[in-house]
Amino acid sequence: MVDISPLKTLVLFWQIACLRASPETLNISNNVFLTSLSANFFVSLFINLNYEKFSTAALLSLLECLTLIILTTAILLFAKKYERLKKTLAALMGIGAIIGIFAYLLIALTPASLLTIFQPVILVWNLSATAKILTHALEISFGRAFLIAIGYAFCLWQTLAFFYSQVVV
Repeated sequence: MVDISPLKTLVLFWQIACLRASPETLNISNNVFLTSLSANFFVSLFINLNYEKFSTAALLSLLECLTLIILTTAILLFAKKYERLKKTLAALMGIGAIIGIFAYLLIALTPASLLTIFQPVILVWNLSATAKILTHALEISFGRAFLIAIGYAFCLWQTLAFFYSQVVV
């Protein structure tokens, strides 16, 4: 049984989000993976509740998590990096939750006129942290990983736009 300190894991997720650590530093158990997945879902839900009713916000949050899981699984299986799947997914969910908390605080505390300044910063931070994780998971350059992260964002945006148009109509 691996002893995993929740505080140490949270600090590692923070360091990964700040591009100071790699996902290999995480000790991953099913509990850590499920906790990071749940945290990402609920942070996304709280963000979406600023704009949508509960059922729509929950659906969008679920779709966000599922899209990230499906894309990451497909890429890692294609690259034959099966053994890295759980750490990569946990790291992506963990940094998603951490960056999402900052996004939520900005939405809640920043005037709308200033929010447009911070949105691109949060986006670039998220893309950079995702690229850092993909760099290690796929053993590729940061530039290539950043392009894949942009592809993630595009796929996520398309998926959410499609389902949102089906739900809200």
